Amino acid sequence: MAGFLYFAPNHSSPITGSAAIPPDWGVGHFKLGAILAGESLTYGDMPSGPNGERGIMFCLGGRGTKLRYSPDQIWRPVKSEGAEQVHYLVGIDPEQRPDAESLLRKKNLGGTAVELGGQDWDIPILHVPFDEMSSLSSVPRTMTIDADGSFRLRAVSEYDAVCERVAEFDRKCKNGAIGLPFNECFDFFVDVLATNYHVGPAEVAMLEVFSTDARAFLKVFQEVFGMSEIERIVARKKEGSDSDGPS
Repeated sequence: MAGFLYFAPNHSSPITGSAAIPPDWGVGHFKLGAILAGESLTYGDMPSGPNGERGIMFCLGGRGTKLRYSPDQIWRPVKSEGAEQVHYLVGIDPEQRPDAESLLRKKNLGGTAVELGGQDWDIPILHVPFDEMSSLSSVPRTMTIDADGSFRLRAVSEYDAVCERVAEFDRKCKNGAIGLPFNECFDFFVDVLATNYHVGPAEVAMLEVFSTDARAFLKVFQEVFGMSEIERIVARKKEGSDSDGPS
């Protein structure tokens, strides 16, 4: 199975699944346990890993997945901002390069295919700025009951955090998108891809799918906020209105 490789230096405990990954491993709110959640992991003890130390190598994939270390692999350290200790390293094997298909989560929201870095990535609608069109969101909704006993249809709670971050990005854009720092745009982009794919900041950076190409970013932006779908709906209504007019 093509995908990213991970190496935890000086770590000896088996990493059989995302629950076995220490909760502080990651960058910001992008935790490795969440990045790899929903899939079985293959792991193995490595006497000498990419940094020369002994540790555990692991990757997405069940039985039959082979792990190996080779000097031609590309590895990068991952640590929290300002931290000295490297939590883990993430690697790419040139013989099994990760791609969008191999990184797709089993449980994903689908979306519209957008070409990024030469590959098609499914971009879901995560926030619709207009309440009357909120049903366009790719996030599934469920019936809930409030504290006062009233029933309410709302988005399933597991997507609350990412949807709120995306909505906050939208609010910042309305206050002046031109001035947003590149790293904030990058975090937004990673949040979007991580909804459907097993990726975080390190993985996205190593794939080099995010750049200063304004056209690609605008396309992702339009899909995330449902703008493309809204335009299609408006166009269909206009066509219907024109066809009903006087001949």
